[in-house]
Amino acid sequence: MMTQTADARLTWSRELLEEIGPVWHHLTLPLHVPARVAALLHRETLRFVDSRIDVDRNLIAHGQVIVWTDRHVAAIHLSKVGLDDPTDSRSPAEKYEYADVTVTVLPRSALRKVVIEGPGPSVREVSINSGSVWHGTPGGGGWSWPPLGQLSLYYKGLDGRLLVPANGRASAGFDALVDELMSDLPS
Repeated sequence: MMTQTADARLTWSRELLEEIGPVWHHLTLPLHVPARVAALLHRETLRFVDSRIDVDRNLIAHGQVIVWTDRHVAAIHLSKVGLDDPTDSRSPAEKYEYADVTVTVLPRSALRKVVIEGPGPSVREVSINSGSVWHGTPGGGGWSWPPLGQLSLYYKGLDGRLLVPANGRASAGFDALVDELMSDLPS
């Protein structure tokens, strides 16, 4: 029999998995990935989810998922995570034995710096944060976050930076997240 807490964690895990969505065609991350975050944050409301997940030819996922709630940010780094393929008849112990998932949860108030960094050397035709990315004019009555525009977020207690949007393309709600992030910065 499930307890209310266990049920809440499962519901939260499924909601997060839905926010991440399929990472390769119809295949998703396995439930054990969001369950780790739900174990810590299931009492909070999801505010925004961002991810960059690469999948190799063996259907093994590597990447990062970032989750914001009202009070916390969770950085999930994953590697060697087999995708949840319903046609795979192996047991969970066999399928997920080598998965490497680390979840770091920090208060949103740990945000120390938000930077729009220059693109640096790039061989791509259009670089992240290049002048051409930020030069565009609003079309049709409004301006939104530019494609290939990224923020670098620096949190106390987290080595390195978090890049958002991780894949270089802002999803619905990203403009609101930027406003919230600016409010998270200390005065």
